[in-house]
Amino acid sequence: MIDGHVPEPGPAGRGGRPWVTDALIVLVVGVITIVGTTFAAHGQPERDSLDALGYALLAAGPLALLARRRAPVLVLGVVLASALTYSILGYPRGPIFFPLIVAFFTVVIAGHRLAAIVSLVAGYFGFLWLTYLLGGDPPPSLADILGLAAWLLVLLSAAEIIRIRRERVQEAARTRLEEARRRASE
Repeated sequence: MIDGHVPEPGPAGRGGRPWVTDALIVLVVGVITIVGTTFAAHGQPERDSLDALGYALLAAGPLALLARRRAPVLVLGVVLASALTYSILGYPRGPIFFPLIVAFFTVVIAGHRLAAIVSLVAGYFGFLWLTYLLGGDPPPSLADILGLAAWLLVLLSAAEIIRIRRERVQEAARTRLEEARRRASE
């Protein structure tokens, strides 16, 4: 990890082209988010229909992921804000959290734990209570409250496990390199 940057696994992490990986991530996440939500909207006549603003908010999250290596915390903030705004405005539910999950994992893996936890807390209260307080949704049920808390703990745990595993792999590689250098100098 150099300057908070953790290389991606695969070709991009081995001196390849990280922009290709980032572009593919943006494309896949964008298609899943926009197409998935468009299809999901057909079964939700009680929600506002998607318009230009709704599609712009859906696209903002995946597009922000283009900068996830350079500014992971800022990207997480942008993605959280776009998803929360989308939700508050009463647009149809769908896979709007997919870009948020990618941004969250990026922040945790880059070692910005405080930002990750702050985003979890903000998202937890924002998505559960803000739409209710603004009059858009009924109050969350106990199942909603506990279910979202459980999912967010699973998300945090999975991201931490991946971060720790990456650090161990990087440390093992450094140790092997140092050992090889030591042997070569002897």
